[in-house]
Order: sequence, then structure tokens, then C-alpha cells
Amino acid sequence: MAKKIRELARDLERQERAQYGKKEKEELSEINAALDAWKNQFLAQVLGGSSGIGEPRLSQSLPSGVPDRIELSVAGRKMGRGVFTKPQLKFFDSNGRRIRPVPVRWIVDDPNVLVVDELGVVQSLTYGKASLRADLADGSMSSNEVIIEVVHIRSICIEPEEIELPMGGRRKLDAVCLCEDGTELRDVLL
Repeated sequence: MAKKIRELARDLERQERAQYGKKEKEELSEINAALDAWKNQFLAQVLGGSSGIGEPRLSQSLPSGVPDRIELSVAGRKMGRGVFTKPQLKFFDSNGRRIRPVPVRWIVDDPNVLVVDELGVVQSLTYGKASLRADLADGSMSSNEVIIEVVHIRSICIEPEEIELPMGGRRKLDAVCLCEDGTELRDVLL
């Protein structure tokens, strides 16, 4: 009888492991699918040149073509130290029509102040000014240059200091930066 009980216990244990393994695999598959969807959306925004903030994704609807002009824009020309931002590139053909992005190299004149990673994300490293531009991968064309200044911030105040909002309401807050040299700035990427 003891032998039969051990056999039944082993059979039950095998069945439970199989059920647990199947359930665990299903849960992992769901997690992987969610991560894959997020990764695809993120890469589409990054590689499409979109900031991903309130912008429709245009690169799929844009025609391909040979760039005649590259337009570089950055959300702000002043940054705090240790801040990340994603510049936007727009490509235009010889007729002035916007076309799909093509591969570029990022050029920074002072890599001590700014660095750009392989996804085109800019990080401010230390105080100073640096120019940023994008060159076509073959070097045949450059975008406009943008000068970015990394400012030395002494303190930051949020204005207004107090607000009342109805439920679901919105109100813009301003970050006022007091710089080391005594100037006040409101347009700093933080």
C-alpha cells in the first residue's frame, strides 16, 4: 500500500509540475508580447525621428526619397547638467517635400559638454556650449547646426508655488532656474 501511495504521489507531483509549467509559460508569453509591443513602439518613435510626445508617427506615411535638406530642431537651447533630450530631424527632397528619415551620424564639436548615443539621444555632461549637427552617413550633406548651452544651475523654483485645480484640471507650471552667474532662466531643459 505504501508503494502505491508513493506512486500516486509522484504522479500527482508530475501533473502539478506540468500544469504549473504550462501556466508559467503562458504568463511569460503574455509578458513577452507586451514587452515586444512596447519595444516596437519605442523603436518606431526613435528611428522615425519623432519625440513621441503628442506627435503622430509620420515616417510610415512619408515617401522615400533622396534628401536635399536636413532640418535639425531641439526642444530647448539651454540644458541643465545630466539631462537627456531627443533632437528631431526632418528630411526634405529637392522639391521641398518631407521624406522618410535616412541614416545619419551625429557631430558634436565638444564631446566634453554633450554626447549623442546611437539612438540620437543627447546627454549634457558638463557646463559650457557645444554645437550639434547631423551628417548623412556617407558625409555628403549636413543639417543646420544648433548651439546648446549647458548652464550651471544654483536653484530651481516652481511658479506658481500654490495652485488650485478642479478634478481633472490642468495648469502649466514654470521652472525658474537661478544660474550660478545670477541670471534667471525659464527655458531650460531639466
